[in-house]
Formats: sequence, structure tokens, C-alpha cells
Amino acid sequence: MTTEFSTDVERTLLIDLNVEYMTWVSQEIDAWFQVDSRALVGASVRDYVASSLDKVGRFVVARQGDAVIGMGAFRVLREGVGELKRMYVRPGCRGQGHGAALLRQLLQLAREDGCSTICLDSAPFMTRAHHLYRSFGFTDRAEYPETEVPLSLRPSWRFMEKVL
Repeated sequence: MTTEFSTDVERTLLIDLNVEYMTWVSQEIDAWFQVDSRALVGASVRDYVASSLDKVGRFVVARQGDAVIGMGAFRVLREGVGELKRMYVRPGCRGQGHGAALLRQLLQLAREDGCSTICLDSAPFMTRAHHLYRSFGFTDRAEYPETEVPLSLRPSWRFMEKVL
């Protein structure tokens, strides 16, 4: 089950899930690129999450019973164009359709907010996510101006979009 999540309600839970996700991303970036990801963003993972959470947009969470087991976010970049952010399903819950359910609901939110195109960026090590995005009709594209990916990582990063 997926539901839209208000950052005003249960904010601590949302921060903790984002920290879990960003810690994984940070560790993978460090290993993949042989860099210190904390130096790239200039903050610890928790500080980065706390400072960026309100800029991410509308969150959707996946639940199994009372437990939140995944999330995704959507934000409007400019008129007609949105961006997917922070798609994550906890490792023990992957492969059960939660990512697809999150993505489906986020695309609906994008349509409701007047977007005709949705963009995303994805690290090269997120191959399962790439497969999911392709299965929903996303195609590769050049980086977009609003991307928050550090400049030094962009040549290896994957940028995708879907016309809604």
C-alpha cells in the first residue's frame, strides 16, 4: 500500500528513512567513485537530509502493515516539468512490487501537478532502479539544468525522462 506522506506529520520517521537511503547511496558512491561523498555535499548524511528534506517535494511511502518500507518523492522543477527523487525500498522488501507502486503514484502526482515530462537522475550502481524506470517508459537523456548531482559525478550518472 502506498500513501502520500506529509513532512509535517511523523517528520522523524521520514528523516530516518531518508538517512537510511542516503547512507546507502553515500557508501556506494564512496566505493564506486573512490571519493568521500560527505566532502562532495559538505555535510554528514543526517545534516544533508535535514537541510534538503523540505526541498525534495511531495513524498509517497510504501507500507507493509504499520511499517514504512519504502519511499519516493516528486517535485516540480519548472512549468510542465517534474523530477523524481529518493526512490527507495528497504532491501528485505524489494522484488515485491513496492517500487512500481511508489512510481505509479508519483507519476499520478506529477500529472495532477500539471507536469507533462518527468525527469530523474540515478547512480550507475542502481541497476534495479534503471530496469524499473525503463519498464515504465523512461528513456535516457542528457543531464538537466536543475540536477543536484555533484559536477564530478555527472559523467557517470544516468539521467532519464518520461513524457506523461
